Parts: sequence; C-alpha cells; structure tokens
Amino acid sequence: MDNFYNVSSSLSDIRKELRKDTLSLKNRLQSILYDSKFVSGLELNFPLVPNERCGLWYVPNDSQIDSSYFKSTDGHTSEWAFSMRRLNLHLVPIIGENDGISIIDSTRKGKLMPDALSKTIPIWCAVLNSILYEDTSDNEIVQELGSLLSGWSEDDTGFILDLKNNHSWLRTPREMVFRSEHNLIVKRIPEFVKEVKHLGLISKKQLIAALGGKRKPLVPFWTYPGNKGRIHTISNDHNDGGIVFEDSTVNRTNPYYTIQCVTASKKTEELDGAPITVQSRSQDQELISTSWRYIQGAADDHELWATKDICQGNLSPKIFWSLLLIKSAEGIIDENTGYIYDWLSEAELTQKLNKLYSQLLESKENHSFVLRTQVSDVKNTKNDTGIILGIMESNIHYEQLIVEFPEVAEVVIFSDKYVVTDVPEKVQIQLFQHKIESSKKGSKQLREVLPTLVPKLKAGDVNSKILVLCDSGKDISAGLVVLLLCKYFDLEWKIKQSPEAVKVDKDLVKKQLSLLANVRKVNPSRNTLQSINTYLM
Repeated sequence: MDNFYNVSSSLSDIRKELRKDTLSLKNRLQSILYDSKFVSGLELNFPLVPNERCGLWYVPNDSQIDSSYFKSTDGHTSEWAFSMRRLNLHLVPIIGENDGISIIDSTRKGKLMPDALSKTIPIWCAVLNSILYEDTSDNEIVQELGSLLSGWSEDDTGFILDLKNNHSWLRTPREMVFRSEHNLIVKRIPEFVKEVKHLGLISKKQLIAALGGKRKPLVPFWTYPGNKGRIHTISNDHNDGGIVFEDSTVNRTNPYYTIQCVTASKKTEELDGAPITVQSRSQDQELISTSWRYIQGAADDHELWATKDICQGNLSPKIFWSLLLIKSAEGIIDENTGYIYDWLSEAELTQKLNKLYSQLLESKENHSFVLRTQVSDVKNTKNDTGIILGIMESNIHYEQLIVEFPEVAEVVIFSDKYVVTDVPEKVQIQLFQHKIESSKKGSKQLREVLPTLVPKLKAGDVNSKILVLCDSGKDISAGLVVLLLCKYFDLEWKIKQSPEAVKVDKDLVKKQLSLLANVRKVNPSRNTLQSINTYLM
C-alpha cells in the first residue's frame, strides 16, 4: 500500500512540474504577444480601452486612450451587481466623443469571454440607459434619434424599443448567457437603478452632458477569436430570429453608442496549454517557425507568475510594453516574427528581462521625473479641497518636490518601493512616509496608520495643500482622500463648519468616492474601504 501511495505521489509531482513548465514565463509572454496581435489586427474603429487588470497586457501603452475596471465577479451567476465603487463614468465622455469604445479583456481556459464582458458591462449599459431615458416615451425616443440620424429605419425603431420595453435595456451574448439568466438579470435592473438614484451618484442631466449633448443608448457587442464581429445579431430574444445589422464599426450612423467588448484570448480546453506554431518570413524570405504552448488568458493574476526574480518583482503591463521598445543587443523580440526568440531558454529570458529593466531604470534616472503629470487636483468647478492625489513611480528628490509643488505643505506617501530622497534636517514640507504596499496586506496596514496620521493633517486649507501618493494612485492613496473628504468636506466639497457634528455612514463614503472618480480614475479595494469605514464609523 505504501508503494502505491509513493507512486501516486511521484506521478502527481511529475504532473505539477510538467504543468509548471508549460505555464512558464516564456509561454505566457508569447501567448500575450499572440493575443495582442489578434486585437491589433481587428482594425477596430473605436478607441481601445483595456479592462484592468488583465486587459492592460494586450494593448501597448501608446495604443490605449484610457482603461476601465469592470469586474467579472459583478457578473457571476446570481451575484449580478452594478458596482458603486467601480462606476467607470470616466468612459462616458470618451464614448460620446467617439461614438463608442472597444473594451479589451481576456479570460482563462474554457470560456469564450469573461463575465465582465458578457454580463457586467451589459448591466452597466442597461443601468446608464435606464437613467438616460428616465421618463422618456417611445415616441420621444424615436423622434429624438430620428433627428440625429440619416436613414433611420423600422428595424432601428424595433430594436431600440424592444431593448427598452422588454429587456430593461439589457443586451447579453446568446453564446454565453442563457435566456433564463438573462431574464433574471433583467428583473434586477430596476433595483440597481433605484440604488444609484438613492445615492445621487448619476443623473440624466449629467449623463447627457458627459455624452456631449447627444443622447443615444449604449449597446454592447462582442468580438472574440473565431468571431470578429463582422455581422451582429441585434436581438435579445435568445431564439433563432433577430434583426441583423452590418457591423457597427463600419456603419458610424448607428442609433446607439457601440460598446465593443473584445476578448483577446482564444478558447482552449487544455489544462497545460495548447501547442501552437506561428510561421513568418524573414527579410530574406526565409521561413521562420516559432513554437510554444498557448495559454488562454495568460496575463490573468500576473502577481502569481511575475515573481520577484523578474524585474525586481515589478513586471507589469506598462513595464512589459516599455521593455519591448528598448532596442539593444539584450532585446528579446525577433523583429522577423514579432515574438520572443524561439531559442531563448526560460533562464535566458529572465536574465534578458532583468537587464532591460535595469536599462529602463537608468534611462528614468537620466531624465527629470515630472511628478506633476502623475497627479490630479481634487476640486470641482466651484471648490478646491486643497488635496492632490496621484501615483509615485520612482524615488523623488526633496528639492524636486519643492520645485514642482511650492503650494504643498504636507506630503503623504504610501509605498514599499519609493521614497523622497535627500531630505534635509530642516524641511519646509512635512513628510509622512509609510512603507505600505498597494495590496490586501497594505490595506490592512492602513487601518493601523490612520489613527495617528489623520489628526496630524491640516485638511481644508487651500493655501496649505496636501499631496497624497501611493504605488498605484488608485487604491491606498485614494482611500485616504475619501476619508478626508468624508470627514472635512460636504458633497459640494465645501469645508464643513463642524466636522464632528456630521454623521458619516457608508452611503456618504460611496457618494464621496463617486465624486472623486469624476476627478481621477480611482479604485480603492474593499479592504481599503473597510479600513476607511472602521476609522470613520
């Protein structure tokens, strides 16, 4: 019996090692490059918006107009939600200006697309449309859209009104969402709308203004490997019928704003990756083959595979695409194929990445790091809170801090990577530096820091501003700013006369977070918000 268990254990260990090898760094990066080529080859006519975090790996830095944050968990079966923390309202002006957007994401093995694309985004569109067309009759919709468009047809009318009256504006992909689930989500849309209106987060007037004054519904479409979306069936009936329109990326006079949901990775069933070979021609017309094991959704959960021995633990989508642009003998990309050199071993690839990363750091040190471009003033058209929020991506010299922010009196830094250097004994800026990383652990550490930190800050003085930075510019730093807004400012961002007399609850936190999201794209984690709530309540 012991021998049996020993053999089973050995086989299990062998399988683990084989799987570890097939899910190697090289296979992952090759797969990411392969999928990014699919995205770039689609010739989408709308701005590219990668969905954080996974989608960022599939779109080069200079090809992104912005990013979104739609979570698949908000689309999981029976867990459907319209997130009050992830409103993504910064996308609305981009949609209005460009008649639509293309949102890029990916998912792991066995699925055509992530729930973020198949359900979370459709829910988001349905809720915004419900607010956009609140108290608007069918006749008003037809007349308004008809005045905006040329060639308005009965099919257009039927599609839009069916979407509104029979589906609460919800449109989901038939190939991913069963009719029964679709209908259950439809029933939840009015609840989501009611909650949004209760909190006063979005109004019809605000949405129309953000869209540039042109009111049309937001309608999702889906593109994935094997279906490039040249023809769309515009129907929510989940049957064999439906109205067929030409691809919305070709016809730019549509009665809707196109929300193109693009899945970068192709579906595979193999646990350990699918063998793939790509052939290319060199400049001399020589046939070159590149082979690896394709990993669906290779970029997912990158903190688990982009380990500390790679780029000092800092390999991120932004760093990855920056490294590919470095032209040197240490380059990893074969210009003939556009892929990592086939002959590179895992160890050699890691070594080259680390050398390229060192070169990248040196180039940053040789150029003046302009922190001012990495921050946002927390203010609206009427009031300035005196708070500045942003990201810190490298060490910064104290004197540079003085030059770039002469109006700042206090600086709060949450980072386990970067600090203010060469700080003199006598300072004119008060520094509060805390070694807190942007992670679940960091969010919990924040809870311990707040009771001593917050009383020291002079919030509300426009002439004595506070600069708050963290590694992401979206999580820990944003959490502190939300806390200060709740404690010292009203919803118009006027200073409260008696801060302690005002009741602070979770609704107020949600409202202030929503207002902050209009200034800067922030996404404090649940753990960060729990730390904020613990302090405030």
